[in-house]
Amino acid sequence: MTQAMIADINQENFSELVAFASKRHPVALVFWSDKNTDSLQMKEAWEALAQQFAGKIILAKLNVDQENELAKKLGFEQLPLCKMVKDEAFIAEQNQWSDKAACEALLHEVVPQDPSEAKREQAINAIRHGDFVQAERLMLEAIELNNNHPELHLDLLDIFLKQGKNQAAETLFQQLPESIQHSPRGKYFGGIFYFADKANQGPDINTVQNTLAENPDDPQALYAIACILMLNGRIEQGLQALLKRLQIESAAGIDKQAQEALVQAFNMLAPFKPELVKTYRRQMQNILS
Repeated sequence: MTQAMIADINQENFSELVAFASKRHPVALVFWSDKNTDSLQMKEAWEALAQQFAGKIILAKLNVDQENELAKKLGFEQLPLCKMVKDEAFIAEQNQWSDKAACEALLHEVVPQDPSEAKREQAINAIRHGDFVQAERLMLEAIELNNNHPELHLDLLDIFLKQGKNQAAETLFQQLPESIQHSPRGKYFGGIFYFADKANQGPDINTVQNTLAENPDDPQALYAIACILMLNGRIEQGLQALLKRLQIESAAGIDKQAQEALVQAFNMLAPFKPELVKTYRRQMQNILS
């Protein structure tokens, strides 16, 4: 993958990294502060776009608290704010935060539409119709058009999983940059691989079910069924099984398998199901207290 061009801007490097650089590539000059949530969200969105459009744009991040004089010289009045710079001139700006799509719309004013998006839409449509072979082919074509688009790689990974190509999916995941692995979707897939590994280490589903039929409190069977449930998208049932196992752990003083698995589950689910995570995290803390 092409390296994203991202830089923190100050008085000393502005001329080189923004003004002069804008003659080669459009520059997204993002003004931000730790004290302003909208500006932090905007900065995060532009960081993702800088990865997606690596080699096509430059992201210049200006901390208005540390570089206030420079910010004022550049027309800064309030946050959030992003100014697009091309050929040493401001050509467009964004002064409200809504979502990443708004940032991308601004970007497309100066960078042509990503041709991979059309292929991606075709692949997603094939998924909706259950044609995963066609979806895989189209997604690979999309990646050929833009190898720097992180969502394409994660989409392909998802297609692999839907086809039962677990090894191919995990291999692809391990090849992705850490920035993608640690993205919200990346953490979700990382959790899937975690529970797949744990499920593969345990007994088969029939053995687990038979054990639980004889003893619903069997610790190892509870752990095994929880991993299987999480792996198959039955999230709440999996969390409930892990909490039950955790209660047994706390009483018996045995290892902390369930606690580790719960933390992993919370990390993978937090961006998508925050209220669910909050509820089960509280239950975990009550058991441990």
